[in-house]
Amino acid sequence: MANEAVTGNIKSGVIVKVLPEQLIVDAAENGRYTEPDRRPLILKIMAAGRVNVPLVVRKVEQNKLKLVAGFGRHAAVTFINAHLSDGVLEKLIEESGQVGITVPTQPLKLPVIAETLNAEEAFYRNISENDDRTATTYVDRAFNIRKAIQIFGKTEDEVRHLYPDESGKPKSPAWVSQMLKITTLSKEILADIVTGERSANVAFALADMPEEARAEVLALAKQEAAETGTKVTATSVVKAARRTGAKTATVGRKIKEVKDLLTEHTLPGAPYHCREFCKLFLAWIADEADDEVMNRAFFSRFKESPKDK
Repeated sequence: MANEAVTGNIKSGVIVKVLPEQLIVDAAENGRYTEPDRRPLILKIMAAGRVNVPLVVRKVEQNKLKLVAGFGRHAAVTFINAHLSDGVLEKLIEESGQVGITVPTQPLKLPVIAETLNAEEAFYRNISENDDRTATTYVDRAFNIRKAIQIFGKTEDEVRHLYPDESGKPKSPAWVSQMLKITTLSKEILADIVTGERSANVAFALADMPEEARAEVLALAKQEAAETGTKVTATSVVKAARRTGAKTATVGRKIKEVKDLLTEHTLPGAPYHCREFCKLFLAWIADEADDEVMNRAFFSRFKESPKDK
């Protein structure tokens, strides 16, 4: 349930201080699926005696304010205010080994700044802030993609732009499909990925097989890794799947990725000969061009020249 409280009418762009419970907190607009360890942030805030960076909020109906960015700071201050006098914070400080940190004597307030945003814009703003701080995992990204589709009605093609590659190009449709499959993994497997125990490639490999087979396959892969003193990898998961007889969709996914790559090279920005060859290759895959035509095209494009000998 979201926390609701009337905060009064504040001007956009002006920093004001409010108690955490005065903000509406909506998990649907949070770009994080996972809950990180809040203890370092709690200690940092107590050491400073305040939150230094304002949280971003947006105005909603009846002069209420809804949290946009700063879910971590909000959670940390909420925790601090809830344990001002029960000894929990003193124990946390002692366990940290840090000196000079004292428990606040009064509930802390949060500095907030209001911006004019709708729900979808707020969600994207939150995603952007978390990504800028490299605070998101593959699991977060997977669930954010699903949220954009289920809550905000985006298509799989549109969400390709949420997490572009290093050059700024949108991810491939196959990548989006794989990320959505990650959301079908069990909480136990997701937790392993979040903590770094399993790589994103392991998640992809597990997501490529039937749900009922994943636990058995992962257990076998973990057993073999323990016996050899190695880590579980995507390759070891695929090998374990073969031993258990579980079917994987890895080959089909790779074929789809090849088709996506070929399609990219048929776009207007690609060189003419490259576009024409890739168009023919796609036609051949779809059985719209015969083998002889494809063989001639290969020979024409890749025949050995005298200097290659």
